[in-house]
Amino acid sequence: MPNYICATCGVQYTETESSPEHCIICEDERQYIGHKGQRWTTLPEMQKNYHNRIEDVDPNVTGIGTVPGFAIGQRALLIVLGVYGNSLVTGVTPDFSGIMA
Repeated sequence: MPNYICATCGVQYTETESSPEHCIICEDERQYIGHKGQRWTTLPEMQKNYHNRIEDVDPNVTGIGTVPGFAIGQRALLIVLGVYGNSLVTGVTPDFSGIMA
């Protein structure tokens, strides 16, 4: 069963047999549903046309984003805080298949 991803906001949902009826994020009055209606994709579908780009932004800051841009264009920042650990700020739908192999 796939994890469906909202094509408008990029939120990934738990595994289901079929796509959700609606996205709770996009139904919020501060968000929108595109003029083509609610659309869904899956990570295997995205892997055909998208990939994650990992790049140094500053010393101790690494940017992780989807290329070409997807959904609202979100990007994660991995901040290395030395002895205090790391902090991952914001979120994307990651594809770690090439990293975790």
